[in-house]
Amino acid sequence: MSDILITGCSQLLTLRGAAPRRGRSLRDLGIIQDGALLLQDGMILAAGPRRTIEKRKESRRAKKIDVGGRVVMPGFVDSHTHLVFAESRAAEYEQRIAGATYEQIAKSGGGILSSVRKLRAASAADLKSRAIRASAISPLTAPPHWKQKPATASISPAKSKRSK
Repeated sequence: MSDILITGCSQLLTLRGAAPRRGRSLRDLGIIQDGALLLQDGMILAAGPRRTIEKRKESRRAKKIDVGGRVVMPGFVDSHTHLVFAESRAAEYEQRIAGATYEQIAKSGGGILSSVRKLRAASAADLKSRAIRASAISPLTAPPHWKQKPATASISPAKSKRSK
């Protein structure tokens, strides 16, 4: 495998620093302006300012990729996703970034239990409509079983000990 030098990063997000990040530290992305990334055998060998990385001897023989002034950041993998939900929790994520604890968000009416209550209160038709919009599936391209008139649908997941 050959070395690869990635340049042209208007911003290189390294996320260097203490982990896990909480509260205000979620705002510190470890941004390097005019950054570069040097890869060797599929692993990151060096990350930093372009001029510093280009001076490395490995950079001279590396295959060069110019990303044309784009932002370069690690790929994030979420271990799960929910296509169907009753309401966005984006405001809660903003509160977390601003430093609110999960407990503070829950006490103010947010959190997962709030989501569960809203999901249980939503109709099957509303949830189906949200799922179609969220996934950009049109009624014409939706799976055939979505086009059929559903029998009375009820969503009533088993209650957990915490949902009283």
